[in-house]
Amino acid sequence: MPGVVQSISLYTSGREEEAARARHPAAASNGNALVLVDVRANEDDLNHDAYYGYPAGTTSAKKAVAKAAQIAVEAKINALVADGTYMTDAYYIAHYGTIPDWVLEARADA
Repeated sequence: MPGVVQSISLYTSGREEEAARARHPAAASNGNALVLVDVRANEDDLNHDAYYGYPAGTTSAKKAVAKAAQIAVEAKINALVADGTYMTDAYYIAHYGTIPDWVLEARADA
């Protein structure tokens, strides 16, 4: 619809946010374009730091560590699935290091 502005929710999952960035017109540029979502997220993080008395950048650093951990878990799941592990088993192994007994018992009963 012409004249309609697409809004991007600030409370989206990482995959939704990446998809929104890919759809954004600035994604086709050389990478120097500023995306407003990035500015808003950074401002929210700095406001959070100031409100709780944290040093500036603490919240952003924690989010970066969490994002890196999420990427590592997803890579482990993908590697396990590529090796032939069931997706459910790969999820449990990547997140908890083992498959819960109740999953194995339910599988044995089936």
